[in-house]
Amino acid sequence: MSASTLFGAPLGFTAASLTEWIEALEGRWSDFAEGARPGDLHRDLAMLRSVFGHGAAGNRLRTTFGKLTEATATLELPSEVVLTSDELELITPEGRILLDVLYRLRSQEDYVIDVETRVRSLGLAVETRASWYEMWASKQLAGSLSLSPIAAALLVLINGSIAPADGFYLPDEDVVSPDYEATVLELIGNFSEALGGTRPTSGALRNHWVFTQATRVLSRDLHRLPTQQGARVQVREGREIHLLADIQHRLARYPRSNLQSALLQLVDQYGRYRGLFASVGGSHERSSHTRWIVDSLMKTETA
Repeated sequence: MSASTLFGAPLGFTAASLTEWIEALEGRWSDFAEGARPGDLHRDLAMLRSVFGHGAAGNRLRTTFGKLTEATATLELPSEVVLTSDELELITPEGRILLDVLYRLRSQEDYVIDVETRVRSLGLAVETRASWYEMWASKQLAGSLSLSPIAAALLVLINGSIAPADGFYLPDEDVVSPDYEATVLELIGNFSEALGGTRPTSGALRNHWVFTQATRVLSRDLHRLPTQQGARVQVREGREIHLLADIQHRLARYPRSNLQSALLQLVDQYGRYRGLFASVGGSHERSSHTRWIVDSLMKTETA
């Protein structure tokens, strides 16, 4: 792409050429979206992910091209904004971003794409494709998790264990804390059972499978730190939102009402035993933070 263009489009237009570009891109979008007009930019980009996202199946691309009609616009669109095959043109994510830029120029009666807009648009294109790759890569690396390890990860979040010093405490076998261990496993078991899972067996928390599996499968988001009397588990710096999104995706298959009931039960029972958590391992829970966790997990998952 030339430094004097944005996705192959000129940086300056006349009123007529701006209209020509908009109409050509609108036509390609409408063809892809089966007659629908362009809507919210981010929702439209999400629609394109099924075709342009990393790991998209080749037959999906072929099927999409099979539904397109031959372009009628006289403007020859550059390869950055349309993917061409046998006289058919499929709008690219960059093409949809460019259309949004041109809409803004038209609404402001401006005909020049300034440097700030160009940088922002290029950044959005890179960010969009990078996020699609991360989604794909995460799915390839993600192992399956049963409900008990998911509940263990939720306890780490609810406990506010987002810094090394605040890690969720997993005592060693020879550390006398039977009430603490039993309570942790009870809360985990109650959450699992509420959604149709099984209860974990009793045992020392340091090497208990619910925490070892959670930290192994969710290793990008959870970090296990050995200590003299056991171990602590914390959310890695800057990974809290990603961890919540991962858990939300894993819990999306459960009925919404059942999930909400299980989450609220876990939060209520944690609050009931908060004194025990604080005295043995440290509690860093904040009610506003806990509400945010529950609200985030109850949001409808988007594609």
